[in-house]
Amino acid sequence: MNELLLGFFWALTYLLIVIGGFRYKSDNKFFMPLVAGALNFAWEIHALRISGGYWVHIVWLALDCIILFQNMVFLSAFRKRLLYGSCVIASIVFIYGVFSVNSFDGMLISSFAIDIIMAIEYVVVIKRISPRLLILIGVCRTLGDLFAWISNLRHSSFVAAIGALVLLVNLFYICYAIDILNCVKQKSSSKKPRKDR
Repeated sequence: MNELLLGFFWALTYLLIVIGGFRYKSDNKFFMPLVAGALNFAWEIHALRISGGYWVHIVWLALDCIILFQNMVFLSAFRKRLLYGSCVIASIVFIYGVFSVNSFDGMLISSFAIDIIMAIEYVVVIKRISPRLLILIGVCRTLGDLFAWISNLRHSSFVAAIGALVLLVNLFYICYAIDILNCVKQKSSSKKPRKDR
């Protein structure tokens, strides 16, 4: 059940990122941070290969391809796109090496390592990514990570520790996002002209 829920919430997270990227394309802002996007895409390629075509990985990889495309589009300069493409290729090679060490443990440990990188990167770039769907994406990510942690808690102390840290960072992110959006609302309401009675 936990694995089904983690699959659902991560698919929903990716779907919201894709929808946001197309719907608010004119904002020209990322919905998935660049490093997390590259690592996630690389991980999904190898996870799909190892799983032998498991449907969850097919869905995740399809959505990750769209997210990667959107990130490339938002990087308007050719040089930035070339650099990002190089990072994606390097991520694919790196994750392949991690998976080759030990197929299940490499897959499991790298997924939690990517989770903590993604959680921290979302906090670091929160003011540079799109404010639209900020909280909804954060909640879905948190739930996906939570069910992944619960499903794999017993496998290693690394997973137990990193999963707990990911949960704390994700909860901090949600609180931070709520605070940022409240500040934006207060600023916009204070700019409205007041009517004298």
